[in-house]
Amino acid sequence: KLAIPEHILNKPGRLTPGEYEEMKKHADIGASILSAVDFPFPVVPIVRHHHENWDGSGYPHGLSGTAIPLGARILSVVDCYDALTSDRPYRRRMNTDEALDIIQSRSGRMYDPSVIRTFLELHAAGEMNTKDPGDEGASPLRARIQKLFEVAPAAPVRALPKPTCQHTVGQFMSTLGGLDSPDVAHAISAF
Repeated sequence: KLAIPEHILNKPGRLTPGEYEEMKKHADIGASILSAVDFPFPVVPIVRHHHENWDGSGYPHGLSGTAIPLGARILSVVDCYDALTSDRPYRRRMNTDEALDIIQSRSGRMYDPSVIRTFLELHAAGEMNTKDPGDEGASPLRARIQKLFEVAPAAPVRALPKPTCQHTVGQFMSTLGGLDSPDVAHAISAF
């Protein structure tokens, strides 16, 4: 969203139709910026299509179903969850149950039902905890991050990156796409 004017990004109320059209440009702009980088993983289609909807009503190209890259389908769910559970200029963050209800209600319309199913399963299993790996009570995601980044168990925790939605995307790619750890690590590092 680098090229989107601040007054649109931080607007406390609903966007006008013109502002919404301006906001929608971020997917293509982000993909264009990233296309100049030779990533070892197809990052550009993920960024370009993360606002496509399962039913074809999304943007920028109106893709539907499995025509939407898997990484983009995953990122759209993770991005939504992050947005719903974070404070925004136009509303306070929602609690987890409210966010999960909204995401589940969009299954088959906005989001791939298999991605939703996996997201809910991972969330219920405690795999979606995004606490700092150094925090007490961090989820089993910590061990997965250590493995992905090949951090030895004796290494100081501060050597690990703080988990963000990128790590969740990596977890999903691993779960749904059958990618091995090096592929997932490349995908995560590409963000």
